[in-house]
Amino acid sequence: MKRSHRPVAVAAFMLAAAGHACAAQAQDEPDSGADGGDTGPGRCGAGGQCAPGLTCCDGRCVNTREDMQYCGSCVVACGDNADRCVGGSCACESAVACPDGRLCCPGAGCVDAASDARHCGGCGVACPTDQTCRGRVCVPSACTPPCGAGQSCCGTACADTRTDRANCGRCGSVCGSGQECVGATCITPECSPACGAGQACCGGRCATTATDPRNCGRCGNVCPDGETCEGGRCLCGGRACLSGQMCCAGTCVSASSDPANCGGCGAACGAGMRCVAGECLCGTSVCAPGEVCAGGTMCCPAGVDPCGAVCCRMTEKCCSGRCQDIASDMNNCGDCGARCNPLKTDRCVAAQCRCGTAGACRDGILPFPLNCQVDDFSGPQICCSARCSPVSAERCGNCTTTCPSGTCTGAPFLGCTFSCG
Repeated sequence: MKRSHRPVAVAAFMLAAAGHACAAQAQDEPDSGADGGDTGPGRCGAGGQCAPGLTCCDGRCVNTREDMQYCGSCVVACGDNADRCVGGSCACESAVACPDGRLCCPGAGCVDAASDARHCGGCGVACPTDQTCRGRVCVPSACTPPCGAGQSCCGTACADTRTDRANCGRCGSVCGSGQECVGATCITPECSPACGAGQACCGGRCATTATDPRNCGRCGNVCPDGETCEGGRCLCGGRACLSGQMCCAGTCVSASSDPANCGGCGAACGAGMRCVAGECLCGTSVCAPGEVCAGGTMCCPAGVDPCGAVCCRMTEKCCSGRCQDIASDMNNCGDCGARCNPLKTDRCVAAQCRCGTAGACRDGILPFPLNCQVDDFSGPQICCSARCSPVSAERCGNCTTTCPSGTCTGAPFLGCTFSCG
């Protein structure tokens, strides 16, 4: 941790001066209270008095646990290797202060401003893509092609100074035997023997951070389900998913709005439903298990047929956009479009075409074309008055045609055609 220490003699002189200044102030300024002066977080009171928890430094009452100018004591000021004072110690990004020679940059932590092309000479000072940082100055890169983001040109090769043991923190800074470069700092890992090249010690185990989905890029960085670790990055089908997306079968999807993956991979919404905030909705409702969505607005009970924006009844089916009772409708008997022959039947009962209480009347039983002959024993029948009766001169083709000649003849045309002869 970098701390700037003033020489002891100067510190003593300043403390003495501060005491004289406080005494002089007590004489020159009017008394503001019974305790002899202001003891708030401003100027020190009489005799260097401050409120509890504050310390009189250079004539001011300060909190040495938080003040970067007086961190821990009146003679310690945090430098540019820290961005805060925590508990009386200088810190960078809630961790310890950077080693000597490093800068503490917002969002980046400890950086080497002498070689980091993203912070060359100061935080946020980025070199052009065809230049590198040397001695805190952007110069033409000796690396071809130019180094990518997060890398520095060390000699003629690109190196990631955050993890490269041969260039840890800055070019040429070599970690000792058994050490690893973590966060641009050489550390002695917990793993023994030391991990090999391209590996990091993660929880006492060597991990290849370029491909390990549980330690991708760094220890403890777990890739979401379905993603793989490639080159130290969690990817889905070769690309990084955006915030709020998840990886399903190698594709980044929004589980909050994708009806094919609503709330999770493969969780598909039913027909007519939409995915809202990871839930399948029918209109504004969540259908119960087994229910279906009618017209995108109404949940229908399990086992019924949705038809447009309505739910059919249990014995109904949606036929041409309308609910039809397939148990009794002669035009849709048993299924949509299953029409009962009005010459052979007179009703639909339990989804079957019937004549009275019997089944449908028979066709002629002889082979074609003899099956059209008028014969009481083998000829075709028609349904009249809820009974199957043979075609005859009294019922020539239908129940109401009577042949005055007393003769009805059948011909094989479009089935059987009957006429009086």
